[in-house]
Amino acid sequence: MHHLAGALSRTGARVRMAHANPKFARLLAGTECVNMSSSDVAALWEHGLGPSDTLVAAEVSPEFAPIEVDGHVPHSQGTSDARDVSRNIAAMEKRGGVVARWMLGASEDWGDRVSERVSVHLGASHYLHGSFAGSGPHPLHVPFWEPELIERARAWQKGDPSTRANARREAGRRIVVFDDDVDAFDAGELQRALDRAAPSTFWAVRFSGFSRADAFALMESASVFIDLHLPGLESGVCEFAAFGASVILTAFGHGESAEYPDTFPRLVDHSPDAVAKAVVDASVDQAETFAYGNWCFELDARFEKGVEALKASRETHFATYARSGPDFASLAPLAVSLFCRHAFSSLTVVVESGFARDRFWERFGPAAKESLRRLGLAKRVRVAACEACPDLAEAVLDHARSAADVAVLVRPGSLAPSAFDLESAAAERGCAVTRSFAVCASGSTETSRDVAATLRAEPPETSDCDDLKRHAIWRGVEPSFQAASRDAARAACAID
Repeated sequence: MHHLAGALSRTGARVRMAHANPKFARLLAGTECVNMSSSDVAALWEHGLGPSDTLVAAEVSPEFAPIEVDGHVPHSQGTSDARDVSRNIAAMEKRGGVVARWMLGASEDWGDRVSERVSVHLGASHYLHGSFAGSGPHPLHVPFWEPELIERARAWQKGDPSTRANARREAGRRIVVFDDDVDAFDAGELQRALDRAAPSTFWAVRFSGFSRADAFALMESASVFIDLHLPGLESGVCEFAAFGASVILTAFGHGESAEYPDTFPRLVDHSPDAVAKAVVDASVDQAETFAYGNWCFELDARFEKGVEALKASRETHFATYARSGPDFASLAPLAVSLFCRHAFSSLTVVVESGFARDRFWERFGPAAKESLRRLGLAKRVRVAACEACPDLAEAVLDHARSAADVAVLVRPGSLAPSAFDLESAAAERGCAVTRSFAVCASGSTETSRDVAATLRAEPPETSDCDDLKRHAIWRGVEPSFQAASRDAARAACAID
């Protein structure tokens, strides 16, 4: 959370934290991020978030997700049920603000499920982003590492290979480190299994209780690092890899994550003997492990860009209109594509009568609505009637331009443009019109009538939708589309 607060502050956002830990002060250096007082917190619960405000909570915050077991995490203590969560989110979002959950990990029965009342979930890895139907195209990775570690690891990589080799022997044995949360065995049990597999070859060490200086020395001397419990991306995997150790992981949960190279062995059997065999079989390709460690160290730069994309999506309002049957058929694919491509997006749909508004979800597709509801996404689709509007496109664009810094009018029959599409089309000021959407920045002078007329002048174009086919939200909701909506999605882009 300190990384996120610091990065948001650097984009110009006004950020406040419920608790800023002095231990992480360096992450907030140069920002105006401040702690909320107890009276500030009480006022927030009383009045709720403002229309443009966002509250980001960790996955284990009991206020915003049912938590059955108190994990005694500082500032996230207690338990809750679905009624508590529903009441809390209603209080926070009553003025139009948004509550989001940042899924930093997933431990069984402890914040390990989608909260149906939360409309935005963000994963801290590809595995979590997919498992929790994260909104937006990419996970928001967390950078873990202090500058001293990065500097030391890179110096180690550039050093003399013989020096590195000599450091990997202690009392004539290679050091095998296993993470402190591995519970399948203790150091003694693993040591005996290693001795059976390769006598007098390895030392087993649990990674626990080391000072930071001693931890650095251990990273330099370790030959193998083992982690068999991966609730999220683990800093230890990156750290030991950066110093050249072979890495052995569990085959379950985060062991499946795309962030870990395919060449890292994954174990189904966590018994000491199975682990010992994997250690004996492990081959050290230091070029590969160094490369992976350096990939981890570059998360800082990718994190900053990810935060900028989240902020941009929060400042953009998407809108469309529906009058005919084909217009309504295209709404479910449009909404789902929007949630896949823009993390904080919502869709406003304008229809031409109160009767059409009342039948909206019937025509959208009840099964698709239910799929969205289970993921917390249904409330991000808003419908309004404008019976006196001669041009629905003009009316909805006017509304969107008044509601956000950037307004996007999507033509019926089209899917949501990607962030790249918007960036490519948008002028610094004014409106830009493509065959599928129009985007208007704050301060633009073109009339909504002219923009809408230009948008309708030519047939809409199809686009590449490979990203949708890979996205968990699309894969989860698309099977519940009505037949007409499925046909509309195929017409908008080549989806099998």
